[in-house]
Amino acid sequence: MKKKEEYLLADHFVVVIPDIITPYEQKILTFLYAPLLGPQAQALYTTFYSLVKPGETESELMSHSAFFNITQIKKPEKFLDDRVTLEALGLLETYYYETKIGEPNRYVYLLKRVMNPYAFANDVNLSHILRTKIGDEAYEKIMAELLVRNFDISKYQNVSKAFDEVFIVTNDLSPIDFSAWWVDGINKGVRVKNAQCQFEIVQVQLDALGKWAPEVILDQRLKTEVNRYCFFYCLTAEEMVEAILLATTSDYKIDYEKLPEAVKAVYGNKKQAVTVKKIAKVPSKPSSKLIQQLETISPAKIFESKTGTELLPNEIQIFEQLQRKTGVSVGIINVLMIYVLEQKGGEIPGYNYFLKILNTWIRKGIKTTEDALKYINSSPLSQKPSRKEKPVPDWFDKHMEEAKKREEEERQKRESEENMLSMEELEKIFKPKKKAK
Repeated sequence: MKKKEEYLLADHFVVVIPDIITPYEQKILTFLYAPLLGPQAQALYTTFYSLVKPGETESELMSHSAFFNITQIKKPEKFLDDRVTLEALGLLETYYYETKIGEPNRYVYLLKRVMNPYAFANDVNLSHILRTKIGDEAYEKIMAELLVRNFDISKYQNVSKAFDEVFIVTNDLSPIDFSAWWVDGINKGVRVKNAQCQFEIVQVQLDALGKWAPEVILDQRLKTEVNRYCFFYCLTAEEMVEAILLATTSDYKIDYEKLPEAVKAVYGNKKQAVTVKKIAKVPSKPSSKLIQQLETISPAKIFESKTGTELLPNEIQIFEQLQRKTGVSVGIINVLMIYVLEQKGGEIPGYNYFLKILNTWIRKGIKTTEDALKYINSSPLSQKPSRKEKPVPDWFDKHMEEAKKREEEERQKRESEENMLSMEELEKIFKPKKKAK
């Protein structure tokens, strides 16, 4: 059976650009995005641009194999890794069309403009990860160079004429719809898909709790941030509203710089018991239900269901950064987390430890949650056994008794058991087979 990379070689693609990249945007790409992209992904972005002839917005149809020959790309999987990085950072959207059997499939690579420095600085994800990589001092120096000083016109009166004060428009022409003729090339920042978050409930509750301007409640950025934080921090709509209110000014404007700390504060205050569903029979291979759960449940909930304790906000940030940097699915992140928990005896190591293992998986061609499960189930534990087993603390038994008591009291209030993972099933999946001597 052919791998995805082998099919990709025969498939064709077209590059679509919003416009030519300006020298100023090239500077933004170099200083703000390059530390996040790495040299290969940055080169792919600029190479895609070069495929489009001057004055045009789309390239000629080209096969991936021809493109790899021109650019000297030896491994298709490396191209996929760089493409995923561009997608995760909001610089590329990939569209796929499956043709008839025997014909090459089609891809459209829609390049997005880089964000301007103001938007980049206000994007909590991009600005945070860049500051983490280069340090606050270098970050401030770069921003000071890129940001253009805004002229203060607050003391002036706007006396500009409106359109209808100058032009007369008659209604004798029927409208022409151009929506199918163009594509949106504006970069709106990185995106997190969270199908479980009910943003409409957040909007309704906020509207009932204050005098919000419509543009604040309907802001696309608010929806993006709500989806991201609800997913990674396992917040309900009510808890997300609480966090938003903590970051709200007196005139009902949302301070997005304060929102991350408000979310962490709400997460730190929530205490929930965890229901673990038990099954009588353990399947011999990963079930579709298990895979679906791993792909739709956040790492924080998986950690709770396995350990009975909660992740700290800084620990959640590790998995958020892993997903954003590598672009792998949440399912693979969950498999990685549980695998490391098995290795480290329930401890959460640092970011670099997870990243090293994840990069190894990516190089081995792991692309899906099922791939990760099969790899774990067929590989021996790489970590050597500990020389000395740590003694169980005195408080541990008491802690477990209290946890069980809370679980029983909260059982009726929690979600259906169908949304929780089986401990027995997880242990079966994440007990790698040791090689025979």
